[in-house]
Amino acid sequence: MKNILILGAGLSATTMIRYLLSKSEENNWKITLADTNIAAAEKKTGNNPRGKAVRFDIGDSGLLAKLVESHDLVISMLPAMFHPVVARECIRCSK
Repeated sequence: MKNILILGAGLSATTMIRYLLSKSEENNWKITLADTNIAAAEKKTGNNPRGKAVRFDIGDSGLLAKLVESHDLVISMLPAMFHPVVARECIRCSK
């Protein structure tokens, strides 16, 4: 099973989230959607049994590390200024 982490549940992520969830059963994916707005993340994962919403704040480095370490693929849909933070954590976890 591939564990996919999506950071950010904003408008630009909606189509991708819907697509990945629609393909999750046939590809054996588990999708975690992390956002500061847990209600938005829950709404976008819906009742899909392979989707999970979690509260996330980019300022919480411990939570970021935990999430990155427990997923096979990380997709950042956060504002561009946060991509280096996510990338550094992904690199740290891949060593």
